[in-house]
Amino acid sequence: MRAALPLLKRAIRVVAADADLWTDATWVIDSTPVECGRSRPTVKRSDLAGWAGYGYCASHSKSSGDCRCI
Repeated sequence: MRAALPLLKRAIRVVAADADLWTDATWVIDSTPVECGRSRPTVKRSDLAGWAGYGYCASHSKSSGDCRCI
């Protein structure tokens, strides 16, 4: 199985290079979400609280800085 790794990598590269996204200037990346505020006062005074859809959640012991999906 390990001997097939170089062949598999080459096959993936050939298929990827054939796709339109290979030369696209836009990169698609994934990152770890960052909390906007940990304390309730920080969340309440944030200018983005309403727009981003995050805020204090009474069911949790700390404020929820996660953005809600629409």
